[in-house]
Amino acid sequence: MPQNAWRLLQFFRPHWVPPLWQWVVVLLGGTVLGALFDQIHVQCQILAYAHADFLAQAWWVGPQFGLAALLMFLQSQGPALFAVAQQPLEPTRGQLLQSWLWFLGAYGASGLLSQWPMALTAGYGLTWLWRTARQPERRVLWLHGAGLALVGCTYEHLLASTGAFHYLHPGLGQVPWWLAGIYLHGAPVALWTTRRLRPAGLVLLQPLSGQRTGR
Repeated sequence: MPQNAWRLLQFFRPHWVPPLWQWVVVLLGGTVLGALFDQIHVQCQILAYAHADFLAQAWWVGPQFGLAALLMFLQSQGPALFAVAQQPLEPTRGQLLQSWLWFLGAYGASGLLSQWPMALTAGYGLTWLWRTARQPERRVLWLHGAGLALVGCTYEHLLASTGAFHYLHPGLGQVPWWLAGIYLHGAPVALWTTRRLRPAGLVLLQPLSGQRTGR
């Protein structure tokens, strides 16, 4: 396998098996927070569900976000280890809290400013670049964010194509232009949360070639 392809595979694959309590916390946290964040889009009439059950939201929305959070946690293990090579210091609780506030702010901005989709898209991109460019692990954040945005927007496009839900004003296929910006701002949350939860001492043995990991 070409070296660059191998490094990319190492970057995105899981590197350890989390303890059971982390699976449960991430799954339940993603279920609850995902449903609450989605209410911003529901109540601001940005999207609608074909079969709404509670508060204009489908029953499967919360569990879907829970599974998505779990998959994102597992997928973020590779970026977390690559980030250690660029920034050995663990993210502080303040940094982690700040990343969550940025993510919540990004969600809230989409509810308030979605009528100006291109301006919102540009705002997301510029603020994300400003945030990440100052971080030692910026290259990891850029690649990780791009991956999350691509996979997330593609999934939502395919799901909306089934008729399960729809955005009222899509711009790129079945999703709005600005949707990728929310995923971009979610990358620091995913990366730094995973770094805080990773086993102590787990690092890439060969961070440049990305061949394997170990203690």
